[in-house]
Amino acid sequence: MLFYHYTSVPLAEAILTNGGINDGHLVRANGEIIKPVVWLTTSPSHEGHGLLTGKETYSEEDIAFLTRVEGEPPRNGITHNKTAMRIAVDLPENTPGLISFNDFCIQNEPPHFARRTGLTVFHKLKGMDTAAALARFKDTETMEDTWWVSADPVLQDRIVAVDFNSASGFVPYSFEDHGREPFLDAGFSVVSKESLATLNKIVMPGHKFDLVKAILLCDKPEREPIVLIRGANYFTAFIVKDGRPCFEREKGLDHAPVQAWIAENRSEILACWEEAVEVMYRYYPEKRIAGRQ
Repeated sequence: MLFYHYTSVPLAEAILTNGGINDGHLVRANGEIIKPVVWLTTSPSHEGHGLLTGKETYSEEDIAFLTRVEGEPPRNGITHNKTAMRIAVDLPENTPGLISFNDFCIQNEPPHFARRTGLTVFHKLKGMDTAAALARFKDTETMEDTWWVSADPVLQDRIVAVDFNSASGFVPYSFEDHGREPFLDAGFSVVSKESLATLNKIVMPGHKFDLVKAILLCDKPEREPIVLIRGANYFTAFIVKDGRPCFEREKGLDHAPVQAWIAENRSEILACWEEAVEVMYRYYPEKRIAGRQ
């Protein structure tokens, strides 16, 4: 059975390299938050699901809720454009942990909770009882009948297509054509297409939608530059200056070929670090070091 998961470019890039779709939450009628939960839909359209577009700003109520979900407040006011990417997955309907949202609600929630949740995409229902909401918005076309939730991660081997929401509709995703700019806007600077081509001959991609990347992300401009080499089968961070590994997801790998690549491309990698620093200053101008203009 074909399902779709809508998300942003940075989150899609993480999905393609970090094991699959494995994060999300569900809010029950009593306010309890269940996580992790993977949200899926049978709808090939991103419309009607209440997805963030990246243009929203957080209210105090939003910040309080996100703090409850994540255990800490958001670091900034940036929201993801979760209409940008569509990941298609093929799952048997009887996959363990997979259930339609309607069936979940029938089994676990008060009557009409699924419909009320679908209505919240289009209408503010706070303070309105369910009977009034259903009567007032009975003609609203909602999408809850297309929603499914999974208590288990959806692994990368179930992904059958990765598409980008272009001006002409969803098209097969290309990092160079669609991803590089929004990835940088989120703070992730990546070496050039030509340098990635040589890197992907050293670290082989883990699946057909994987592109191994050398990523620079700045959280503290005063620290040593670190480059993350990230792919589905490889996830290791190195000190740029001398190529020493400072974090590795898998133990016992031979890093020497990657370290040689870092040495050969150090100037470009450091230029990407400077680019990442400047993006960070856009969001945190107060962190700009005195004298660094």
